[in-house]
Amino acid sequence: MSNRTPILKPAFYGLSFVLVFTFLITTLGNSRAWAQCSDDDRKEIHKTNQEAMEQYQNMEFQKARELLQKAFKKAENAGCTYDWIHAKTLMNLGILLAGGEGKKGLARKFFIQALRVRPEAPLDKDVATPVLSKIYNWARRRLRIKSEPAPWPEIEIEKEDLPPVEVGAPSVPLEHEPIAQAPQGIPLSVTCRISEEVQPKEVLLFYRPFKQEVFKTIQMEKTNKPYTWEALIPGSAVWGRTLQYYIRAKPKSDMVVASSGSMISPHIIEIVSEGGLADKENPLIGKTQQKKKRTGKKRFLLRFGPAFGIGLARGPVEVMDEQGGVAVRTGEPYDQIENPGLAPGSLGATVEFGYYIIPKLLLSLQGRFGYIKMFTKNVPGAAIADFAALVRARYDIMNFLNNWLGLYAGGGLGFAQIRHAVPLDLNEGNFTDTSLAMGIAPSGFAGLRIGKGTLVTGYVETAFLMTVWNDSDLFTFHIDFTAGVSFSF
Repeated sequence: MSNRTPILKPAFYGLSFVLVFTFLITTLGNSRAWAQCSDDDRKEIHKTNQEAMEQYQNMEFQKARELLQKAFKKAENAGCTYDWIHAKTLMNLGILLAGGEGKKGLARKFFIQALRVRPEAPLDKDVATPVLSKIYNWARRRLRIKSEPAPWPEIEIEKEDLPPVEVGAPSVPLEHEPIAQAPQGIPLSVTCRISEEVQPKEVLLFYRPFKQEVFKTIQMEKTNKPYTWEALIPGSAVWGRTLQYYIRAKPKSDMVVASSGSMISPHIIEIVSEGGLADKENPLIGKTQQKKKRTGKKRFLLRFGPAFGIGLARGPVEVMDEQGGVAVRTGEPYDQIENPGLAPGSLGATVEFGYYIIPKLLLSLQGRFGYIKMFTKNVPGAAIADFAALVRARYDIMNFLNNWLGLYAGGGLGFAQIRHAVPLDLNEGNFTDTSLAMGIAPSGFAGLRIGKGTLVTGYVETAFLMTVWNDSDLFTFHIDFTAGVSFSF
């Protein structure tokens, strides 16, 4: 997959927790936390927050993070840790973590700290998404806040306080840097710069959401920045795998004089799913598509592989009599196994076909076919094969190692005919005959899925089964070891 949206580096995880811890320690033990926050300090912190959120809107999460860290330290050093401006910084850190990086658990901590400083702190509407709103409302319920959110106090920043902006004219008629990635479900700001000689009548942004056939149109607006035009693609259109768009500038004659991309060759944005609107919440998806999305997993499973096992050999053997002859020919009794014990079973193969009735629960039919004649010795007419047929239920317990391994377990019931190879030491020589057990076969198993592919994976499994019948000589238990390949579809 192509490069994804930048994620928080491990160092920032530690730094984030240190910031929260520092805030608590500072408010309890540092006298500056109780000092009055000055208007000049508020203005400086406010400007830093504004710059950070502009970077957030432009998908520059690293720059936004650095600016918010700067605002946090400034509030701490200026004695503003109990002021509303510090609550705003904490809220913006939570917005960055959840909305930009998809780190919802860490965002909750910052929302809670912000609401502890200012319980009526609002979630700004221009950045609110269903995910952010859910976290914000959870934090309010956690702190049992009953008061309604109130707007942030306004700060007037004089023009001379603003840093000078030096912007050069565009080098081409329409200048635009294509957007490579965007987080799912978050409104997407698209900007371009148009040179003065173009003098467009209108600038249009055409965008096509995932799986849509027709481009939608938005009129771009001139901003207060020189040469800059902007439009906002709604979050409901930012979903699925990709989003296509292009920009056209039209003069009064309605002829296209400048463009970036086209209907035939649009810009393509990769949609990153962390921290955005879930597909099931997207109004552009029909109910049938929503139902298919919710299942998430392939529904059918086909797998097969070799199997070998050991089990309890007991009772009479199948061919030899006590004198080393064939019992059915000599009329002598079948030779009894004097010391029941573990013996090798057949070498075989298993085939299984199943259906996931829910994402983690599989119902399946399994057949096992084994060949045992290779283990017999000096026994004319020795048994050749055995078989088992089972109905099984399997539950996928957990995944680990980044989904490369998955643990599952379950049980089953069916009918089995199980043979084990039994060496005999008779007067006439050495023989290896077979013992037979068959009947109703309850079973249990546990296994490991290997691989994270959606279509083909491997597996290893250990299964225990036993046979129960009205003849006690037909009872046994058996442990089977299986490995193979699974196909999901």
